[in-house]
Amino acid sequence: MIRKHLNFNLSFSILLLMIFAVSFFQGCQSVPTTVQEVEKKPVIKESAVKKSVAKETPLMKETSVLKETELDNAEYSSLSILKGKIKLSHGIFRAKAAKGSHSETIVALTRHMASGKVDNKEGSAAILVTTTGGKGFYYDLAFMVKEKGKQKNIATAPLGEQLTIKSLAIDKGQIIVHMLKHKKKDPICCPTMDVTQRYELRGNKLVLVSGK
Repeated sequence: MIRKHLNFNLSFSILLLMIFAVSFFQGCQSVPTTVQEVEKKPVIKESAVKKSVAKETPLMKETSVLKETELDNAEYSSLSILKGKIKLSHGIFRAKAAKGSHSETIVALTRHMASGKVDNKEGSAAILVTTTGGKGFYYDLAFMVKEKGKQKNIATAPLGEQLTIKSLAIDKGQIIVHMLKHKKKDPICCPTMDVTQRYELRGNKLVLVSGK
Protein backbone atom coordinates (compact mmCIF):
# COMPACT_ATOMS: atom_id res chain seq x y z
CA MET A 1 0.00 0.00 0.00
CA ILE A 2 2.77 2.40 0.97
CA ARG A 3 4.71 1.45 -2.15
CA LYS A 4 1.69 2.19 -4.40
CA HIS A 5 1.22 5.54 -2.71
CA LEU A 6 4.89 6.46 -3.26
CA ASN A 7 4.70 5.38 -6.92
CA PHE A 8 1.58 7.54 -7.44
CA ASN A 9 3.22 10.60 -5.87
CA LEU A 10 6.37 10.10 -7.96
CA SER A 11 4.38 9.75 -11.20
CA PHE A 12 2.29 12.82 -10.39
CA SER A 13 5.44 14.86 -9.64
CA ILE A 14 7.04 13.80 -12.93
CA LEU A 15 3.85 14.77 -14.81
CA LEU A 16 3.83 18.23 -13.21
CA LEU A 17 7.50 18.74 -14.12
CA MET A 18 6.80 17.77 -17.74
CA ILE A 19 3.84 20.18 -17.99
CA PHE A 20 5.94 23.01 -16.50
CA ALA A 21 8.84 22.28 -18.88
CA VAL A 22 6.58 22.31 -21.98
CA SER A 23 4.86 25.54 -20.89
CA PHE A 24 8.19 27.24 -20.19
CA PHE A 25 9.61 26.19 -23.57
CA GLN A 26 6.55 27.46 -25.45
CA GLY A 27 6.63 30.73 -23.53
CA CYS A 28 10.24 31.30 -24.54
CA GLN A 29 9.60 30.52 -28.21
CA SER A 30 6.30 32.31 -28.83
CA VAL A 31 6.05 35.98 -29.86
CA PRO A 32 2.93 37.96 -28.92
CA THR A 33 0.59 38.49 -31.87
CA THR A 34 0.79 42.26 -31.56
CA VAL A 35 4.59 42.16 -31.84
CA GLN A 36 4.41 39.91 -34.89
CA GLU A 37 1.98 42.32 -36.58
CA VAL A 38 4.21 45.31 -35.90
CA GLU A 39 7.27 43.49 -37.24
CA LYS A 40 5.45 42.50 -40.43
CA LYS A 41 3.74 45.80 -41.22
CA PRO A 42 4.25 48.99 -39.21
CA VAL A 43 1.10 51.09 -39.21
CA ILE A 44 1.35 54.87 -39.49
CA LYS A 45 -1.89 56.80 -39.23
CA GLU A 46 -2.38 59.78 -41.54
CA SER A 47 -3.15 61.98 -38.53
CA ALA A 48 0.33 61.25 -37.17
CA VAL A 49 2.23 62.05 -40.37
CA LYS A 50 2.40 65.78 -39.71
CA LYS A 51 3.62 65.19 -36.15
CA SER A 52 6.31 62.79 -37.32
CA VAL A 53 7.56 65.27 -39.89
CA ALA A 54 7.63 68.00 -37.28
CA LYS A 55 9.77 65.88 -34.96
CA GLU A 56 12.20 64.98 -37.73
CA THR A 57 12.84 68.53 -38.91
CA PRO A 58 12.63 72.19 -37.89
CA LEU A 59 9.07 72.11 -39.22
CA MET A 60 7.94 71.66 -35.61
CA LYS A 61 7.44 75.40 -35.12
CA GLU A 62 5.98 75.96 -38.57
CA THR A 63 3.67 73.00 -39.17
CA SER A 64 0.01 73.80 -38.85
CA VAL A 65 -1.54 72.94 -35.49
CA LEU A 66 -4.95 74.37 -36.39
CA LYS A 67 -8.06 72.40 -37.22
CA GLU A 68 -7.79 70.95 -40.71
CA THR A 69 -9.14 73.26 -43.43
CA GLU A 70 -9.69 73.09 -47.18
CA LEU A 71 -6.18 74.47 -47.63
CA ASP A 72 -4.75 71.26 -46.13
CA ASN A 73 -5.93 69.26 -49.15
CA ALA A 74 -5.53 71.80 -51.95
CA GLU A 75 -3.22 71.97 -54.99
CA TYR A 76 -0.32 74.41 -55.06
CA SER A 77 1.96 75.42 -57.92
CA SER A 78 5.08 77.43 -58.80
CA LEU A 79 6.86 76.73 -55.51
CA SER A 80 10.41 78.04 -55.34
CA ILE A 81 12.17 74.70 -55.82
CA LEU A 82 9.40 72.51 -57.31
CA LYS A 83 8.03 72.67 -60.84
CA GLY A 84 4.42 72.01 -61.69
CA LYS A 85 1.63 71.30 -59.24
CA ILE A 86 1.60 69.35 -56.00
CA LYS A 87 -1.43 68.26 -53.98
CA LEU A 88 -1.37 68.23 -50.21
CA SER A 89 -2.99 65.48 -48.18
CA HIS A 90 -3.77 66.48 -44.59
CA GLY A 91 -1.35 69.39 -44.98
CA ILE A 92 1.58 67.32 -46.31
CA PHE A 93 3.07 66.34 -49.67
CA ARG A 94 5.79 63.69 -49.81
CA ALA A 95 7.74 62.26 -52.73
CA LYS A 96 11.12 60.68 -53.38
CA ALA A 97 13.69 63.40 -54.07
CA ALA A 98 15.05 61.32 -56.97
CA LYS A 99 14.62 57.84 -58.41
CA GLY A 100 16.36 55.34 -56.15
CA SER A 101 17.00 58.00 -53.51
CA HIS A 102 16.27 57.43 -49.82
CA SER A 103 15.67 61.13 -49.18
CA GLU A 104 12.26 62.75 -49.61
CA THR A 105 10.94 66.05 -50.84
CA ILE A 106 8.40 67.25 -48.28
CA VAL A 107 6.05 70.21 -48.61
CA ALA A 108 4.05 71.25 -45.56
CA LEU A 109 1.39 73.84 -44.99
CA THR A 110 2.51 75.97 -42.05
CA ARG A 111 0.29 77.27 -39.28
CA HIS A 112 0.50 80.76 -40.81
CA MET A 113 -2.74 81.54 -42.67
CA ALA A 114 -4.88 84.64 -43.13
CA SER A 115 -8.16 85.51 -44.86
CA GLY A 116 -9.38 88.71 -46.50
CA LYS A 117 -9.68 90.68 -49.73
CA VAL A 118 -6.67 91.20 -52.00
CA ASP A 119 -7.22 93.09 -55.28
CA ASN A 120 -10.96 92.85 -54.53
CA LYS A 121 -10.75 89.06 -54.45
CA GLU A 122 -11.88 87.30 -51.29
CA GLY A 123 -9.37 84.61 -50.45
CA SER A 124 -6.77 83.14 -48.13
CA ALA A 125 -3.03 83.59 -47.85
CA ALA A 126 -0.90 80.68 -46.68
CA ILE A 127 2.79 79.92 -46.23
CA LEU A 128 4.30 76.60 -47.23
CA VAL A 129 7.72 75.21 -46.41
CA THR A 130 9.65 72.76 -48.59
CA THR A 131 12.66 70.56 -47.88
CA THR A 132 14.41 68.12 -50.21
CA GLY A 133 16.04 66.11 -47.44
CA GLY A 134 19.03 68.37 -46.90
CA LYS A 135 19.47 71.28 -44.51
CA GLY A 136 17.60 73.80 -46.64
CA PHE A 137 14.02 74.89 -45.89
CA TYR A 138 12.35 77.03 -48.54
CA TYR A 139 9.30 79.21 -47.84
CA ASP A 140 6.59 80.27 -50.30
CA LEU A 141 3.61 82.58 -49.97
CA ALA A 142 0.46 81.38 -51.73
CA PHE A 143 -2.83 83.18 -52.33
CA MET A 144 -5.94 81.01 -52.66
CA VAL A 145 -9.47 81.75 -53.88
CA LYS A 146 -12.48 79.46 -53.84
CA GLU A 147 -13.82 78.61 -57.28
CA LYS A 148 -16.60 76.10 -57.95
CA GLY A 149 -16.35 74.82 -54.40
CA LYS A 150 -12.58 74.19 -54.51
CA GLN A 151 -9.56 76.16 -53.35
CA LYS A 152 -7.44 77.39 -56.25
CA ASN A 153 -3.87 78.67 -55.96
CA ILE A 154 -3.90 81.73 -58.24
CA ALA A 155 -0.54 83.24 -57.23
CA THR A 156 2.66 82.21 -55.44
CA ALA A 157 5.79 84.11 -54.42
CA PRO A 158 9.06 82.84 -52.92
CA LEU A 159 9.92 84.25 -49.49
CA GLY A 160 13.40 82.81 -49.03
CA GLU A 161 15.36 80.10 -47.29
CA GLN A 162 15.92 79.31 -43.60
CA LEU A 163 13.44 81.92 -42.32
CA THR A 164 11.55 82.31 -39.08
CA ILE A 165 7.99 83.34 -39.87
CA LYS A 166 6.51 85.53 -37.15
CA SER A 167 3.07 86.35 -38.57
CA LEU A 168 0.91 86.57 -41.67
CA ALA A 169 -1.97 89.01 -42.19
CA ILE A 170 -4.16 90.61 -44.84
CA ASP A 171 -4.83 94.30 -44.37
CA LYS A 172 -6.10 96.99 -46.76
CA GLY A 173 -5.73 94.74 -49.77
CA GLN A 174 -2.16 93.75 -48.99
CA ILE A 175 -0.64 90.51 -47.68
CA ILE A 176 1.78 91.27 -44.86
CA VAL A 177 4.50 88.83 -43.85
CA HIS A 178 6.53 89.50 -40.71
CA MET A 179 9.65 87.33 -40.47
CA LEU A 180 13.27 87.04 -39.45
CA LYS A 181 15.92 86.77 -42.18
CA HIS A 182 19.65 86.18 -41.99
CA LYS A 183 22.24 88.85 -41.52
CA LYS A 184 25.65 88.04 -42.98
CA LYS A 185 27.06 86.66 -39.72
CA ASP A 186 23.94 84.88 -38.49
CA PRO A 187 24.25 81.09 -38.08
CA ILE A 188 21.97 78.98 -40.28
CA CYS A 189 19.71 78.10 -37.35
CA CYS A 190 19.10 81.58 -36.07
CA PRO A 191 18.17 84.52 -38.31
CA THR A 192 17.97 87.85 -36.48
CA MET A 193 17.09 90.50 -39.11
CA ASP A 194 13.52 91.66 -38.51
CA VAL A 195 11.70 92.17 -41.83
CA THR A 196 8.13 93.04 -42.80
CA GLN A 197 7.19 92.47 -46.43
CA ARG A 198 3.99 93.63 -48.12
CA TYR A 199 2.59 91.98 -51.24
CA GLU A 200 -0.14 92.99 -53.67
CA LEU A 201 -1.99 90.77 -56.13
CA ARG A 202 -1.57 91.96 -59.71
CA GLY A 203 -3.17 89.63 -62.19
CA ASN A 204 -1.82 86.17 -61.35
CA LYS A 205 1.29 87.44 -59.54
CA LEU A 206 2.10 88.44 -55.97
CA VAL A 207 4.24 91.55 -56.23
CA LEU A 208 6.49 92.75 -53.39
CA VAL A 209 5.69 96.43 -52.79
CA SER A 210 7.67 97.08 -49.60
CA GLY A 211 10.30 95.36 -47.48
CA LYS A 212 13.32 93.40 -48.65
